[in-house]
Amino acid sequence: MVENEMIRVEFVPMDQAAFRTWKESTIRQYADEKVTSGQWAAEGADERSRHAVESGLPQGLSTPERYLRSIVALTDTRPLVGSLYWAEGDHPGGRTGFILDLVIHEAFRRQGYAQAAMQALEAHCRQAGLRSLSLHVFAFNRGAVSLYEKLGYETTSFNMTLQLS
Repeated sequence: MVENEMIRVEFVPMDQAAFRTWKESTIRQYADEKVTSGQWAAEGADERSRHAVESGLPQGLSTPERYLRSIVALTDTRPLVGSLYWAEGDHPGGRTGFILDLVIHEAFRRQGYAQAAMQALEAHCRQAGLRSLSLHVFAFNRGAVSLYEKLGYETTSFNMTLQLS
């Protein structure tokens, strides 16, 4: 649990029903993002996305070093405001984390829940002894880029494209 001004959240383990819903939504969203970014053609994008998501979670919720959590607001009604998916692993410089997916449900966006969730994850990773936390964000997702920069994330590489037609 971390406090973001007046916004407080906690992570709760995802159950199988929530996992199935998250997985199908994530497959659709990732396919759309890859097509929008110009990295994939629309034809076959859903299948490629399904393969990417399923290969990253071969044992579903039990996949080692992969964590899927529902994000719950700490209010009287404890609404489910989103989900967070990250990985942890050993790398040459030490143990690190990588954020694979952060979703805040539409009704809760632009209220501070994404920032509170990111801060809660940072606290978790520090307590777990991780040396860094990284993520990928599509450049067209300006809101996410702005949030991550505000939280202190630094760009470590760029992919650039020149459209010729």
